Amino acid sequence: MISLTENYFREILAGIISICPKAKQKSASKSLNLATAWIGFGEMEKGAFENTSFSDPKTVKKSLSELIGVNVSNSNQISTPLDEFGKLCELRHAIVHSAGLLAGKNAVKLELPNSRNSVKIKVGYSELQEAAEVCTSLVCAVNIELFINISTKWLNEWPRTPAYRDQNVNALFKKVWELFYSIFDERNGLISDSLTQIKTRNQIVRTNAA
Repeated sequence: MISLTENYFREILAGIISICPKAKQKSASKSLNLATAWIGFGEMEKGAFENTSFSDPKTVKKSLSELIGVNVSNSNQISTPLDEFGKLCELRHAIVHSAGLLAGKNAVKLELPNSRNSVKIKVGYSELQEAAEVCTSLVCAVNIELFINISTKWLNEWPRTPAYRDQNVNALFKKVWELFYSIFDERNGLISDSLTQIKTRNQIVRTNAA
């Protein structure tokens, strides 16, 4: 689950770089790992994150800030689930690298009290469900914040850039929509709001015009 969450960050950041001229500009100085060429054409943007571990909340914050301009703070909905995800990653580190025994540095980061004996991590069914909820909450929170950010740029900034001047704004918004919209959730009836791509686009325009 943690690996899938990390992969979400690689996928969404690479996708934003591919469609957003502002993100392209900010990512221009990043090094590209040519090992990504093994995957094939169309995956090159991911090469910028080939050696990046998103299991560290500091890395997530830095990437969102430097590439997208989204600062994680108490004023948005990313901060709390990201902190919880960080705790989950500390537990995962102990399970994977320490045979399930909690290492001292992990315990310190989790702010646990001192222990005279080794601490063994046990994950039951309820703990597994809680871990899944932490990962899902983080992905949902980041997806919403980034969608708002990129949609605002689509409306106010992209049309003024040389790359997208005189381009079809509706076609550009379709790229934004397809990047963030979850087909899986739609197919499984997990989306409570019935907003369509066109309705969402029109609402964004109205909200920014108000």
